[in-house]
Amino acid sequence: MSTVANIVVIAEDHPLPDALSAALARQEFQVERIDLATAASSSQVLDQADGVVVAARDINPSQWTELARVLDSLESRNIASLVMLPEEHQGRPISVSRSDGLTCMSTTDSAEEIWARLSTIASHRSVIRHLEQELSAFYRRQPNLAQHLGEMDEEMRLASRLQRDFLPRTIPVVAPVSFEILFQPCSWVSGDIYDVFRLDEQTLGFYIVDVVGHGMPAALLTIFIKRALQTKRIVGHKYELIHPEESLTLLNQDLVEQNLAHCQFATACYCTLNTRSLQLDVARAGHPYPLLIKADRSIIQLGQAGALLGVLPGEIYESASYRLAPGDKLLMYSDGLEDALFAPVAHDGEHPYSPDFLDILDLDLKDLLPNLSQQLAGLTPPGRLRDDMTVVALQIDSQ
Repeated sequence: MSTVANIVVIAEDHPLPDALSAALARQEFQVERIDLATAASSSQVLDQADGVVVAARDINPSQWTELARVLDSLESRNIASLVMLPEEHQGRPISVSRSDGLTCMSTTDSAEEIWARLSTIASHRSVIRHLEQELSAFYRRQPNLAQHLGEMDEEMRLASRLQRDFLPRTIPVVAPVSFEILFQPCSWVSGDIYDVFRLDEQTLGFYIVDVVGHGMPAALLTIFIKRALQTKRIVGHKYELIHPEESLTLLNQDLVEQNLAHCQFATACYCTLNTRSLQLDVARAGHPYPLLIKADRSIIQLGQAGALLGVLPGEIYESASYRLAPGDKLLMYSDGLEDALFAPVAHDGEHPYSPDFLDILDLDLKDLLPNLSQQLAGLTPPGRLRDDMTVVALQIDSQ
């Protein structure tokens, strides 16, 4: 870079990771540091930045929310940002749910890697500023168009935040089960929705629903589906759990009865897991088969066949039961991830899975999901995801 780049570091009052400090110490960077609590309101500081680094360390649930606000603020300013996450936070939804302006790295990455990313971010800032000036000049010549596009942009931002509010804010932690989530819409809003929740003291429920199509119509239907999916019923003074196959049967009937004008359909996979017996019950409705990765690296596709939701009245769904074991990993995913999981062509006798996917089977989930996201990014043009991408993954920890 020919000039010194202004880098803003957002971090709490603790030492920065050694590799990050070494990268920032290079003479190409002028560094200014602010804390997370005031970052979203530091407009002047952020507007003058060529790049922003968020150095996250010990993050509690309220700080994840604050971090989301900061990233929204950076995105609205077209400022590329680099988020440094410790190993235990890799794979969190916050790390994969924003646009291509966000890059996530681990605090264990080398100083050379961090410096290269920061140099790339800073070198593109002048180009972005020039494009903003050109766009501003165009808007001045077309004031009505500028107002209309601005209103549309704000409406889509609000819709994105509203849909995000329907996603789980926290994931249950119940030994020996641990979950990791990957969620990346291909546009402002997503046709995917997921949830992970406790049904009772020893039972967890989790699902992914993928509405056919993209954009606002699909996103609106995901909100209806989240409210319509029945997982419990009250019987007298007690409750009983609704089995996955019945939950999907009832949801299908609800969708059919809506008689939607644009024939919107959905796929779904809903599972329950007993955390004591490790019995997993799986029901599918036209959704990709969940993948069970065993400790010996074998991969099993789970579930029974099932029709799409909202197509056929009276459709009956079936579930299948499995017994998980310590060391098992389960991937429930939407079809936006299939390019990263499966080989483009699988001939008779060949393994149907992508070699790159097979190479990372032994990774812990917190590393496996970011790797999958990076593999998919390498298969598509920048900023051009063909479909929404969602993964709900669980791991049975070794005892």
